[in-house]
Amino acid sequence: MPNRGGRPKEDAVAVDDSTKAPPLPPVKDTTAASKKSGKKGASVEDSKQPSKETRAREFALGVGMETQESWNAMLFTLLLYKSRNNGNTNVKSDCADQTLYQWVLKQRASKADSSTPNDLTADRIAVLDTIGFQWILSDDISWNKHFENLTAYKAEFGDCRVPRSYDIHPKLGEWVTEQRRQHKLWSDNKASTMTEERNTKLTELGFVWKVRERADWNDRYEQLLEFKKEVSIHLV
Repeated sequence: MPNRGGRPKEDAVAVDDSTKAPPLPPVKDTTAASKKSGKKGASVEDSKQPSKETRAREFALGVGMETQESWNAMLFTLLLYKSRNNGNTNVKSDCADQTLYQWVLKQRASKADSSTPNDLTADRIAVLDTIGFQWILSDDISWNKHFENLTAYKAEFGDCRVPRSYDIHPKLGEWVTEQRRQHKLWSDNKASTMTEERNTKLTELGFVWKVRERADWNDRYEQLLEFKKEVSIHLV
């Protein structure tokens, strides 16, 4: 048996070179790479790591899990927004910083769906409460009320095609039309009040996003005008 601590004994049995373990690869010198990265002790791989702003943007768009560092960065951005908007933390859908808008929506969605594990811890909720964060907006209350009325309409009539002249809830027909408009903007990645949650709720209810009857009605109206024109010519 070879002596692992030093030279092999002279009377040891010779070992075939083909059975020896392959030599270890040389250790890479990362000193030069560290200097190129501009950070002491950092490697090229470290320089390729996403910044905290990039991580925050990715999380806001639903990619990966949010670190405390990126959450703090977005909180600071929200505080800047608050200071520039008379103390209001309700980031609008037309905000120039869409990353902040999406992040705010995600905080509300995470708190509303507490049954699903997410990154919104009790400490983070407490911090947002401290700065006066609005968890439930008046727009959400109004939207949910219309959605309840639409659900009742569906239960009674079997569909979500509410006419504009619906007497029980006169504004419901206009609201349904507005949801289609907002959904179109949302689908085109434009500023909109439509959200993923609202889209899901309406779709599961059986909401009709495109009404072909409207195009058919327009076609028939054009035909009626043509018919009227022909009749007028023959009557002359």
